[in-house]
Amino acid sequence: AKDQVSQTGELVQEIAKSSGTQSEGILEINHTMAEINRVVQDNVVHSDAMEASLDRYRSKEETGVE
Repeated sequence: AKDQVSQTGELVQEIAKSSGTQSEGILEINHTMAEINRVVQDNVVHSDAMEASLDRYRSKEETGVE
């Protein structure tokens, strides 16, 4: 019985350690996903700005205005 209690205690400690490791991994994934989201949003802003510039250039080209 004492041996089983000891084994159970060891298993509980392993589970706790694994849970901590898993939590760290999840936090790292969340951080990475937030960074990816920030980069995607930046790309959207830059793409929109480039499209607006291109539209202005095309408009000037069509009207002959410089």
